Amino acid sequence: MKILTITLAPAIDVTYALDKPVSDGLNRAKSFVLTAGGKGINVSRAILNAAGGHDVNLVTVAPVGGASGGMFCAMLEDEGMDVTRLPIAAPLRINVSAIPDEGEDCEINAPGAEMTAADLEEAEARILDAVEAGDVVCVCGSCPKGVAKSYPAELCAKVKEKGAVCVIDCDGEALKTAVGSDCPPDYIKPNAGELAKLCADMGMAEGAPAENARAVCEKTGGKTAVITTLGGDGSMITWAGGQFTAKSRKVKPVRIKGAGDTFLGTFVYAKFVCGMRNEDAVQRASDAATKYVEG
Repeated sequence: MKILTITLAPAIDVTYALDKPVSDGLNRAKSFVLTAGGKGINVSRAILNAAGGHDVNLVTVAPVGGASGGMFCAMLEDEGMDVTRLPIAAPLRINVSAIPDEGEDCEINAPGAEMTAADLEEAEARILDAVEAGDVVCVCGSCPKGVAKSYPAELCAKVKEKGAVCVIDCDGEALKTAVGSDCPPDYIKPNAGELAKLCADMGMAEGAPAENARAVCEKTGGKTAVITTLGGDGSMITWAGGQFTAKSRKVKPVRIKGAGDTFLGTFVYAKFVCGMRNEDAVQRASDAATKYVEG
């Protein structure tokens, strides 16, 4: 069994630590952290961290182009992460987060680098070539320009046709289309806000996260388990056989970008490599995300 992560919109993430930000004028950062990211990249990183040096059969796929793409690959090589690089012409995007000592955290995400029809065709061929029965495939993040919102659902169906498990971590129209398809994903990982929007988009009554998760699970006939991150309130998993909520410690965030991805990567490793029960896998993932946030 191997795990594949697919990131159609990888990025370089820059996180700035500030004192008290000003809205008009120059903000000087106290420090900054530069990371090669994007949801699937972060999920792969979390899987490797969860493995703690033990061998894990992991394939990380991402389209990469431009000078920023070269920097991105060099950063991952320094980390020791192998990436199946899909060359494209468009430069890699750069995202920015600001975390002040006083005031609210702020994120600015750039649009993903455009993929042509040929880029997408090559990416899909290489992904499906690598997928075997029993594998776990994580389709993560937004669809860049040139990629239809329906694409995660289309890829999910092809992955499941090969006998693999499909995990989808996206939001909005892409998530709605995947959940509403004839071949829904085995797992989805929205946060509480994304889950509420999914219910609204699908014409279902909105309620508390627990109710929303049950409604989505029932909508797919129990085919899709819903893993929901609840911020400082922990996380939850809902499946055809039940529901479990994992608690987390309240911490002062040192970083916010990638916390949900850390959660998902740890869950996937715990569930599919370690063979943990849903409850234990979600608790381990919640603990890992909390440690990540507090630095």
